Amino acid sequence: MKTAIVTGPGKGIGKPSANVLTHDGFTVVVADADEPEGITAAVASGLGIGVDVSDSGGVRRMAVTVLGRRGSIDVPLNGSGCTQNKAAR
Repeated sequence: MKTAIVTGPGKGIGKPSANVLTHDGFTVVVADADEPEGITAAVASGLGIGVDVSDSGGVRRMAVTVLGRRGSIDVPLNGSGCTQNKAAR
């Protein structure tokens, strides 16, 4: 089974995208800085990870976790509305 990562599944385009990918047979990993929303979305899709996508180290850890659990990342979909790296603030 193919694996997709969808960031920002709690609102906006991330949530319907996660639903479509799940419907199309993907195992969907949802990643959201707002963990309760991400975990709620993960109930139907398999795995939820709390991550702030503006933190490159957090994104790397997320990828390593997904690769360790699923073996591949076939579709990365960024639905998060991240506009600025925390380090730049």
